[in-house]
Amino acid sequence: MVVQGADARININLVDGTFTTNATATGSTVSVSGQRFSVSTPTLTLATGVRFFLKRTGETDTNTTTTIAIGEGLYLTGAQMEAGAFATSYIPTTSATVTRAADVASITGTNFSSWYNQTEGTVFAEAPGIYSTGSVLTFSDGSNNNRMLLDHGTNTRRTRFISGGSEQAAFSPSYTYGTQLKTSFSYASNYFSMANAGVLASGAPDTTGLLSVGIDRIFIGSNSTGAGTYADTSIRRLTYWPTRFADTTLQAISQP
Repeated sequence: MVVQGADARININLVDGTFTTNATATGSTVSVSGQRFSVSTPTLTLATGVRFFLKRTGETDTNTTTTIAIGEGLYLTGAQMEAGAFATSYIPTTSATVTRAADVASITGTNFSSWYNQTEGTVFAEAPGIYSTGSVLTFSDGSNNNRMLLDHGTNTRRTRFISGGSEQAAFSPSYTYGTQLKTSFSYASNYFSMANAGVLASGAPDTTGLLSVGIDRIFIGSNSTGAGTYADTSIRRLTYWPTRFADTTLQAISQP
């Protein structure tokens, strides 16, 4: 298979996934999962057109016609081309325009209860800071009444702890827009804390407050019901420990 745009060309062997590029396509990558191929390149531009075509072994890179012998064939499905910083999930389309709903990642049921500790815990997240409001992660009971969340304000990274519809503790350290941020927070009865970029948040720890009850799920990249206030950013890493770490540890693991 050949991917070509302007003078950049990527030649991919569909048998083993090996590939070659010309000098213009330097920096391109190809990944293979089963028989699914993902091609990423910084050099192909839509303005000059991008072409995908198949060629038999021995044909030239720019040969756009191939003769298939009787008994030969190739089945292709799920082709998708997009311009962006990273690949998104497959969008099935027809002859009509299709609008895809936002991806919602969640863990529920025993997949969640098998590791979550209601009485205490520590969370670590690494994700770039964005300017607009959006949720990085939310532990909840499926409503806004009981939840623990890490989200963005305007140049602030916020952690909020809500029980029975009332906010028990909240921290909102500021950050520089666009920077990669490491954040950690912990919870236990009458003890809530947060560190961002190695610094304990103002007001942390908060030593009064009730724990959220009935927590039975986590949404990654969205709010307590899995809709709206999406993260609008990439999330590099999420880690959970079923014990409350000391504040000094929160600072240590969130160091830039």
